[in-house]
Amino acid sequence: SSDLLFEPERASFISRCLFYPSSGNDVSLPVSLFLPVIDEFWFVDTSYRLTSPLLANRNLGLNLESFERLSFSGTTIRAKKEFEIPVQREVYCHNITGRKIVVNVCRGRGYDLFRVAFRIPNKMISVFFYRGDSIGEPGSGFYWLKKPVIKFVLKHLEKNALMISDGSNAIPQLSTFHKNFSIGQKAVYQSKPFCIYQRRMECIDYLGERYGPTLVWKIDAKG
Repeated sequence: SSDLLFEPERASFISRCLFYPSSGNDVSLPVSLFLPVIDEFWFVDTSYRLTSPLLANRNLGLNLESFERLSFSGTTIRAKKEFEIPVQREVYCHNITGRKIVVNVCRGRGYDLFRVAFRIPNKMISVFFYRGDSIGEPGSGFYWLKKPVIKFVLKHLEKNALMISDGSNAIPQLSTFHKNFSIGQKAVYQSKPFCIYQRRMECIDYLGERYGPTLVWKIDAKG
């Protein structure tokens, strides 16, 4: 999609974990791009049926080694209703490098999973990938990158983590070029660094189009 300004294979992530809520069928790019530096991928969507491996027949050079079924349970914040999120945990081996990755395919609402799998155990994230969502049908209607939720997302992003966004359901600084299908890679140079909740965010790359340009934001520890 572009001549990358950052090189994923050189990233020095700590948790080596990627989280993508409302991911749907948009899984090939996150996996292929971050395969060298991410050990654990989390894809969450209410539409997943969990009847077959998510990455099967996608020509990613991955061989399925095993998969198991598990689940996460919790209680919703407002209604105090119990929920259960079934998960298909798939283990793949990259047939060129021999690297193994774990892909967690979760059927449910992203924030429910985020709370029980990341917030409560205080698990950190290296890459937060989120695009192609909306406030109306068939979107999730959940404001991941607006206040106050973005505060909790940032809290669980490790130092020098990346946030991938096309401006969906986001604060103004991230949604400047949302639904702009003509600016393309120029959006990288027109996006200004900013600070929010003591984190400094700087746009460093472009990953093609979704609901406008998909931009890569690097997040420093302190603003």
